[in-house]
Amino acid sequence: MIRSRRVQAALCRLTAPAALLLLAACAAGGRARAGAVEVEVRNDMLPRADLTVRVVSDGGFRQLLGGVAPGATRTLRFQEPLYTGRYRLVGQRADGTEVTSLPFSLFAGARVTWTVRENRLSVGRSGSTPAARSDA
Repeated sequence: MIRSRRVQAALCRLTAPAALLLLAACAAGGRARAGAVEVEVRNDMLPRADLTVRVVSDGGFRQLLGGVAPGATRTLRFQEPLYTGRYRLVGQRADGTEVTSLPFSLFAGARVTWTVRENRLSVGRSGSTPAARSDA
């Protein structure tokens, strides 16, 4: 009897977080477009190189956003996170070298603009002009 209670308690500890995530995902289902975060990347790196861009949370969560060609500006999108917090953008060249943005706070409906060469970052609401930011 004691063993089955331990097993039951362990299963509850494992399934409760998954149930909360599922509940949050279902609750956000009707507003998926409103929760999208836009990330505009200006790939002005020298020497010119393709850039693969990811968003990384302080907790280590990494999400691939997409690629940006040399000399191009591209708006990448992803769905809002389940929580707000501090993030960085990471651009990786084909040779494996990385450039990392300054940290920023992320929220639903955000628009982030990153000028890679100057490592200048700005964050604002989608549809508005973001405020420039060049320090942490």
